[in-house]
Parts: sequence; structure tokens; C-alpha cells
Amino acid sequence: MANDGEPSWSTKMANFMPTPNDFPFDAGGTMFDMTETGEPPATTIIDEVNAYTMSEIYNAMLPPVVSVQIFQPTVLFLNGNKQQITMNMLFNSYGF
Repeated sequence: MANDGEPSWSTKMANFMPTPNDFPFDAGGTMFDMTETGEPPATTIIDEVNAYTMSEIYNAMLPPVVSVQIFQPTVLFLNGNKQQITMNMLFNSYGF
């Protein structure tokens, strides 16, 4: 049951903004963005990525992945560079 005035889980995830200083990085919002399309306009995030599964994401989060900068090329490589252009747009709009 939602609390009055409290954003839903999906809204919180959609509005999550990882920062380069996150260590270990919080992949919650990133994972959500990789499995669905769309982002609230206020975030300025370009989210056209939607073809990843949680299994594909988790498989890319093994050592030595400790940052977004290592995660992005790893998940792309392990998944045949699936949606590479839109993945680059997504991660670039995060500021990475």
C-alpha cells in the first residue's frame, strides 16, 4: 500500500542518479533503466535501453566490477554489445 505523498519504488528507481563517487556503485537505478524504457523528463537521463534481463546484468557484476566505468563495457561485452548506442547514450547522460 502506497503512503500518501511517498513516491513509488519505480519512481524512486527512475529518479535515481548514480554519481562517479558511488563506491561500491549503486546499480539499482541503472539496472531498472536497462530493463525498461523511459525516464521522467526532469532527470535529463536518456533511457532507450530496454533489452537486458536481470540475469544478464547480474552476470556482469562479478569482480573486478567495482564501478560504473567498469560495469558498462563489461555488460556490453558479455551480451554481444546489445543496444550499444543506446547504452552509451544512457551512461553518458548519467555523466560517466
